[in-house]
Order: sequence, then C-alpha cells, then structure tokens
Amino acid sequence: MSVPAGNLLAGLPSGALPARSLPARSLPDEIFTTLTEAASSGTVRIERILSTGQASPDGFWYDQGWDEFVLVVQGAARLQLEGEAERALGPGDWLMIPARRRHRVAWTDPAVPTVWLAVHIGEKQPSETPGQGGERMTIDIARARADTPGTRHVVHFNNAGAALPPQPVLDAVTAHLALEATIGGYEAAEHANGRLEGVYDSVARLLACSREEVALAENATVAWGMAFNALAALPGEGFRPGDRILTARAEYAANLIPFLQASRRTGVVVEVIPSDETGQTSVAALEAMIGEPGKGPVKLIAITHIPTNGGLVNPAAAIGRVARRHGIPYLLDACQTVGQMPVDVEELGCDFLSATGRKFLRAPRGTGFLYVRKDWLDRIEPYTLDHSGGALVGPDRYTMRPDARRFELWESNTAARLGLGVAVDYALSWGLEAIRDRAFALADRLRHGLGGLPGVTVRDLGAERCAIVTFTVDGHEPRAIKAALRGQGINLSVSSAPSTPFDMDARGLTEVVRASPHYYNDEAEVERLLAAVKAL
Repeated sequence: MSVPAGNLLAGLPSGALPARSLPARSLPDEIFTTLTEAASSGTVRIERILSTGQASPDGFWYDQGWDEFVLVVQGAARLQLEGEAERALGPGDWLMIPARRRHRVAWTDPAVPTVWLAVHIGEKQPSETPGQGGERMTIDIARARADTPGTRHVVHFNNAGAALPPQPVLDAVTAHLALEATIGGYEAAEHANGRLEGVYDSVARLLACSREEVALAENATVAWGMAFNALAALPGEGFRPGDRILTARAEYAANLIPFLQASRRTGVVVEVIPSDETGQTSVAALEAMIGEPGKGPVKLIAITHIPTNGGLVNPAAAIGRVARRHGIPYLLDACQTVGQMPVDVEELGCDFLSATGRKFLRAPRGTGFLYVRKDWLDRIEPYTLDHSGGALVGPDRYTMRPDARRFELWESNTAARLGLGVAVDYALSWGLEAIRDRAFALADRLRHGLGGLPGVTVRDLGAERCAIVTFTVDGHEPRAIKAALRGQGINLSVSSAPSTPFDMDARGLTEVVRASPHYYNDEAEVERLLAAVKAL
C-alpha cells in the first residue's frame, strides 16, 4: 500500500528548513504553507509539532493513533512501514504515516545528527468545515463509536466520573509503556520529550491561553490545591483572620475541606454565595457580599463551574467580571467543563483554573492541569517547590521558572501525560462546540424521557443545563438503581450529600442517580436507559 511522499526542498528559499523542531506557529511561512498544502491541499490541518524524531530501539515498532507528517530537516534516515521495503529519507524528504501503521526508523549518518519534524495531522474541526448551505457539521457518531472500544462492551453513562478513552489515547499510553519496557523509563521520557512539550501547546489551545500559563498535574485536586495553597501563603497578601473566601452552594467537598483547613490555620472566614431562583450562583448576591459593611476583605472567589451533583452550569463568566472589577483573585474548578464544552479563560475571567483529564476529556486517570494567568506569574510562588519548578543559584538562593510549570514537581507519569495530550487533540479535532451540542442534546432527551416516567423526579437545577442528568425514583435507593442497571450493562453513578453537602442539605437530598452522556453515546442507548428505569 503506497503512502504519500515527496521532497519539499524544490522551490524553497535557501535555509528555509529550520534547524530544529519549533511550534507550528513559529515555523517559517514557506514551510507551514508547504506542509499544509502537502497534507491533501488543505483538507486537513496541522495540530502541532510532536517531536524531533529519534531512532527506534532495535526491534521496536511504533503504532500510533494519528496520521503523522514526517519531514527530515537534516541528516538521513531509513524508515520502514510494516509489510513494505525500507525507504531512505534525506533533507527535505517527507512522508505521511497513516494512523495505526506500524513503522520503525533508523539513522544512517552517525556523523550528522538527524533531525526531523513529526507533525500530528488532524481533521478540520466540524465548526471550521461548513456543510451544504453553510451549516456546521455534526459529530460522526459511527466514527466516534468505532474509535471507542468500550462502546462494544457497555453503555457508559458515567462520563462525569471517568469517560471511555478513544483508541488514539490507548495507543499513546500503551506505546510509551512498551517503550519504557524496551529501553528504560528515563530513556523513553527523553525520546518522548518533543511530544511532552506538545502537550502544553494542546492544553493551551483547549483553554485559549498561552503555553506559559499551563502546568500539568497528577489530578485536578493537586492542580486546584497548588493554586489555593499558593494564594493562602502569598507574601503580604495571604489569608489573615477576618479575611473572607466566597464560594458557591454546590461547591465540591474536595475544595471545601481545604477552605476549612485554611480557616483553622489562618482565621480566614468561608462564606457561601446564595443561589438565585434557578439554582445557579447569584451574581447579584456576590456583588452585594463583596461590599458588605462590617466584614473583612474578600481575598478569594472560588467556585465550581459545573457541580458534580447535577446539570447546573454556573455563570462563571459573569462571576469573573465581578472578580476582575473588584480586583479579587478568582479560582475556577472546571473538572466537569473541559471536554464537554468550549473553554476560554479570557472570557471566563478566571485567574486560576483547575481540571482533570479523566472525565469528559477522555484522558487517562491520574492526569490534570492548572491554568495560571500570566499576570500572576511575577508574584506567586508554589507552596511546594522542587528542582523542577526552581533552580539553586547559590548555597542559600534559588530562582523559579518564569512560567506556570513552577507548580510542577519533577516526577510524573509520562505515558499518562502523553495520553492527556492525545485526548485533548482528539477533542479539538471534533470541535468543542460540536461536542457540546451533541452531549447536551442527548442529556435533554434523557431529561425529557425521565420526566415522563411515573415516580421519577429529575433533580437538575440551573438556567443552563449540561450533559449531567440527576434523578431519583420513588421507592428505590440510588445505589440500588446503579447496581441493578450495572447488571444490565449500563454504567451510572451516584452523587451523595458528602460530596456537595451545602447544596444537597439545602434541597433535602441524600443521594441522586447521575447519568452523564457524551457525544459517542447514541439515542438507542438513551432509550435503553429509559426502558431500564421504567422497568424498576
């Protein structure tokens, strides 16, 4: 099977090929244009530069979940696709490696270090590709399900807990673990360095920020805690007795406990912003609380954008405008947001944003990230700092990295981080607007169906509702419902009062069943869930 190949040197100005791998936006215009044209005349787009290539360990074959455009910059290589003869590649030679085609590479000129660009090629986002009449394209459900092995085994409505990963994410993680087993962990990490750097570009695209504002973390709790603890200890501006933290009624317990711990340590007061008539955080009440006479200054506004216990979407951008107007730091928990709907940190107005990879983003467990607004980088220091985020410059002095990666510690799960990057790229390739439209539509269908069943009460609040649906059934405990449907191959979850105590207590709820569809679910699965609930 032949693959597209060619040489880019013809017609390019002398010295146009860069001496090393650069972010796509930094490539010379001639190279970027030529790469794009070579990739099927602009019908696909370059996602990001993945790496400078390196020789495969003896006997090791790569098998990745994406199409890749390889361009040799200097030196020479021999590249073999499984089942084909080896081919020689020199400066300017390019080759398209199809997804899931096993391949290996060797350098042929040890005197000249071989450098190549490995560029992840992704389809245009649906929002960028108009269909007939100019309408936005929708999700290709058949392809999304074909890319998701788990759909062949289970009806998964627990995407708010941990979504089913797509095949490219599995490929990225398992390929790197295989490489670690073949050549060693440190060596494999060095080999993947270019792709690891690309993860920051991917997350930056997801959040509409710069890569310098992104730190990777083991999970969202770590990411959130890094920001919160740094703010609590901010020199001259940290929490003091009588200072106030304002949070939302549906705040997650993993955030509430650090609030209370800070209160015990520093005397800071935690206050809950009332909800409005729709159930979302009241922006008017927040505004009134900030200027409340006789109370201490508000040192932090910290809310969860989408709570864990329902479909509510808090007015995060409106809250951000209030925070910005009053000069108050704003920490946003976006665990349930990323991967489910578009995120623009400028529009949200947050100074810090934490998120996980395992939920709607469909990345491996044990991944997350933190956004730190650039304005904060010249005055905030992590509560915990090591030789990754800082450097010794004398026996009693250290400096910090200039970017958000000062919040990272040295040790990390390389395979999981690579999987996170691929998951972000995969979501971006579909388009977050298209993902939101599809997931929200399935959730609305489910709410409507549940609302028509005798004894079933939908518990979601908010003026805007997302792809999380919560409900109760008269005479049936939520955990019993979850277990019964698990036996039928349907995954659900249960949200309980200890996770969101203020909100659940205010509504007199102890537990609710939670169903969270995603774009790879289909209407037949929604109907199957409705039939199963009806039959209880």
